[in-house]
Amino acid sequence: MTAMCYHVPGKAMYHSRAISVTAFTIFASLLLNLAGCGGKSAVPVEGAVTLNDRPLADATVVFAPTTVEGPGPFFGTTDAAGKYALGTKEEPGTGAVAGEYMVMITTVKTDPNANEDTPVNQQREIVPGAYRDGSTRVTVPKEGNTAANFDMTGR
Repeated sequence: MTAMCYHVPGKAMYHSRAISVTAFTIFASLLLNLAGCGGKSAVPVEGAVTLNDRPLADATVVFAPTTVEGPGPFFGTTDAAGKYALGTKEEPGTGAVAGEYMVMITTVKTDPNANEDTPVNQQREIVPGAYRDGSTRVTVPKEGNTAANFDMTGR
């Protein structure tokens, strides 16, 4: 059975966006359950996020491991200048472990107390798909990276 969506000109298609937000939330929740560094030392990872040459404030930046055994995930939230520093949910800003990661950036905020009866959040995602679907990859070197910048264009 295939899900059906229809588009009314001049109206947004919230159904597909709702599915994307839900999928991102589920994926991030699963990664939270796997969180931890496995005893490896964290190195500084920070940078800036821009969209169309403007700082992107209040965005969530996630570096998720590319393998099941990989460390992480690591998270950061951008400030008004678009700057972020990675860390764990328990220890924000403490860095990340060197390795390969999928990058996911989102501006949509989810309600951790929501359930299936809660109305779908109607926030509009402004981050281009390549930066929110995990297809953007990054390597954190053993010395860290204090210029892990993401200069996005679109919308």
